[in-house]
Amino acid sequence: MLTKSKITWIEEFIKDQLKLVEERENIKIDFKLMNQNLSKVDFNMSITSLDFDPKIEKLNHNLSVRYGFTQNIVGMDFNHPRLGLVEITEIKTKNRKYPIIGQSEKGYYKFTTSQIKSYLGGDKLINRNKNLELLLDSK
Repeated sequence: MLTKSKITWIEEFIKDQLKLVEERENIKIDFKLMNQNLSKVDFNMSITSLDFDPKIEKLNHNLSVRYGFTQNIVGMDFNHPRLGLVEITEIKTKNRKYPIIGQSEKGYYKFTTSQIKSYLGGDKLINRNKNLELLLDSK
């Protein structure tokens, strides 16, 4: 029989082991508890590579321009009034109304392009922040 404390212990143990794999392989693993009852527990795990790939960077830039941004917005983060700090993780072209996906501590959320522009401060502020990041990274 699975108790709440046993499930919590198992989840923490698995997360600790996955941190070792993340460091060794240069990846990010999202591991979350999905469903639980006394006889079965479901977890969800997604793995993302942290290696820089110029093809993916170019694709993200082209998609950002296609949706009306002047820079690549994937990887940028902003403060949402209800969700806290949200990082833009991807752009899904099949979702017409909410194409931009962001992740916070609470989960994944969909946003429209106008919402993202308002949260990031508009194109002028997006460009200013991106150029500032490039200058700070080059030192």
